Amino acid sequence: MADVTSVVSGTGQAIGRYFSVVSVLPSVLLVIYIFLLSASGSLHHPPNWDAAFTAIRNLGLVGAGLLAVVGIALALVLHPLQFGMVQFLEGYWGVGRWAQQVRASRMRRHFRRQRWLYEVGAQAQSALKKPRPQELDSLDWRFLRIAWASQRDEADRSERGYPEDPDDVMPTRLGNVLRRYEVLVGRPYGLDAPTVLPCLALVAQPAHLDYLNDQRSGLDLAVRTSMTSALACFVTLLFLWHSGLWLLITLIPYGLTYAAYRGAVIAAHSYGIAMAAVIALNRFALYEQLQIPRPSSIDHERKMNRTLMEFLRDYDGEESLIYRPPG
Repeated sequence: MADVTSVVSGTGQAIGRYFSVVSVLPSVLLVIYIFLLSASGSLHHPPNWDAAFTAIRNLGLVGAGLLAVVGIALALVLHPLQFGMVQFLEGYWGVGRWAQQVRASRMRRHFRRQRWLYEVGAQAQSALKKPRPQELDSLDWRFLRIAWASQRDEADRSERGYPEDPDDVMPTRLGNVLRRYEVLVGRPYGLDAPTVLPCLALVAQPAHLDYLNDQRSGLDLAVRTSMTSALACFVTLLFLWHSGLWLLITLIPYGLTYAAYRGAVIAAHSYGIAMAAVIALNRFALYEQLQIPRPSSIDHERKMNRTLMEFLRDYDGEESLIYRPPG
């Protein structure tokens, strides 16, 4: 799904606000963190944090500018890898033997969790339909119903993090959320979101596209922060592995990695909702640009879009579209 949204983001925005927020900020913070670790002397002895913060205070304009340049250079190197970072956190790990074993194991785990959530929600909903037993007074019965309603609502909320079809389950939380919206957002109209979104990006209203790009930027920022924090965690291990209890500092970037990843999962929901809105509000503009007649009903639209999706997917195919008569 991320490759589609790369097209939607647009080149101009990718080297403007999008690049500065998503790429530069996490990279500059990582460079400053590595400088602190290095200035503390932690490669050779337990860290001297007084020396590290003294080095920061004594940087001056030239030193601060040099750190900024290094941070921007790192951001430029990492920026083309953004799509790969999103794919990695989605769960696309290749066809190697070990990668496939881990991936299949994670997919089985999420499949079991999805089924368990469905069962928990169904049991709670069934309990809510039961009549009140005579041995329970109204207040105790009300408390029981509150507990069942809470269980049902939380199970339903968690289940919305998975695609409806178990065959579409992915090995990570982020992958499952993005896959869910990839499958669902165009289904009411017979449209396949990964296929149609690049075309919609060229005809959508600017305000709608800005809204979509804002949600994508939030997702990418969370992904970049998570991956950068994971790199900081590795660097901390490298510097402090021989420093005893100071190694516990590794828990700080590890916690940031986890928090940013969960933030990416939340941002993916917002991004999926934005995709659904863009498709719903701009699909007729796409029909106009393609010079195909507007559908007369939702059933007619779904039938028409089956052919349209085959046409857009297969550039060497022989699918036939009916164009709107001239004039």
